[in-house]
Amino acid sequence: MAGNGVSGNRSCDGCTLCCKLFHVPVLQKQAGTWCRHCSPGTGCAIHGERPDHCREFFCQWIKNDTLPDYWKPDRSRIILTQFPDNGFLYAQVDPARADAWRQAKLLADLKRWARLFLKGRKHVIVFVESNATLILPDQIVPLGLMRPGEGFRLKPVFRDGRRSFEVERAGAVSTSLSIPQPQLIGG
Repeated sequence: MAGNGVSGNRSCDGCTLCCKLFHVPVLQKQAGTWCRHCSPGTGCAIHGERPDHCREFFCQWIKNDTLPDYWKPDRSRIILTQFPDNGFLYAQVDPARADAWRQAKLLADLKRWARLFLKGRKHVIVFVESNATLILPDQIVPLGLMRPGEGFRLKPVFRDGRRSFEVERAGAVSTSLSIPQPQLIGG
């Protein structure tokens, strides 16, 4: 596993949520549906011959062994990925547990990460299927349905001596703020 960004200390160990949440074009598998080759909670029937698209994917829980165990996707019902084109952190939520990201400890982590990411002009976005919610340190901003290529702009505003942000939806915008189609993102 050396060279693929994986810590080596963790394994999927029965977690198969990525086999449900992501679009896998080569398998003609749509986001939000179980892959026909997956046995939920067990694994992939074509694991040895799985497409490169699947072979190269590792969620942040696998890649980053500093994430607490409660972030393991089969526990949290959320898959964390960092999108390589813009560095954003995406939290893809199992639609069967659409409110999972609102659990106190998970939301506290998302807001903490949002504070860190904002310094680098990157963002934390929660997706439940194609419905997006922008997580800011002190705000939760529903973005609604986001199609690939759509984006948003943040405008800092000051109210009562505090900085907050207004979000403006945009059509096609620069890659740094555009939303990709939920799909597997390689390690």
